[in-house]
Amino acid sequence: MAGKRKVGKLRFEEIVPELDPEERARRIETFINVLATANKVPGYQGCRYYPDKGYGEVFISP
Repeated sequence: MAGKRKVGKLRFEEIVPELDPEERARRIETFINVLATANKVPGYQGCRYYPDKGYGEVFISP
C-alpha cells in the first residue's frame, strides 16, 4: 500500500533594510549598471535615479 505524503508549507518573510533615499538610489544605479554590463547592452552610457522624484533615467547612445 502506498502511504500518504504530507505536503510541506513554505513560508518566508522578505527582509528589506531601512535605507535612506540616497543609498537606495545608489543601489538601484549599481544594479542597472551590472545588468547592462552583463547583458552587453550596446550604447549604454549609464543611469541616474532620482529618489525625490521616484524614477530613474537610463542613458543609451544611438
